[in-house]
Amino acid sequence: MNKFQEEVGGPMRGGDPGKRLLEPIPGEASPGQYYSSIPAAFSPEEGHLLIAHVHHIFGSDELSV
Repeated sequence: MNKFQEEVGGPMRGGDPGKRLLEPIPGEASPGQYYSSIPAAFSPEEGHLLIAHVHHIFGSDELSV
């Protein structure tokens, strides 16, 4: 968004962008408040596995050499 603003946190270039089409629902979670609690840390248990998917950012695309 900053590249479309005259300054950081300032008005948009070219004037007001118009009417806001989607308004937030009152009482719903505001941006940044999607989770109300933090889950407990992982503790290893006998006979259980923790599976975590790791994305390889560089070198995993079909066009990488």
